[in-house]
Amino acid sequence: MLLQDVHRLVNIGFRMLLACGFVWLQATDLGIGCAFGAIYNAEDQAEAEKREDYVRVALHIPDDRRIVAILGFGYPAEMPPAKKQIQKESSIHVEKFEEKE
Repeated sequence: MLLQDVHRLVNIGFRMLLACGFVWLQATDLGIGCAFGAIYNAEDQAEAEKREDYVRVALHIPDDRRIVAILGFGYPAEMPPAKKQIQKESSIHVEKFEEKE
């Protein structure tokens, strides 16, 4: 996923990451394996630049584009076992906030 306007990286980058998620879901629905690689690192700009430069050189991406993430696709040699589902009772909060007087 590439981004041309550097100044809007956070806003558009978020949308691009959502798009990556939907592409990933579609790929797995088609039986295609997918792996996500985060390039942008909001907490460590030096690390983000290092990752971005590496991918930029490897894939010959122009300097006027920002690289937010990379997705790898392929057909798995074997399907991994299904992951154990987390019980919804342990992950959903059903109480409400109370106003303080």
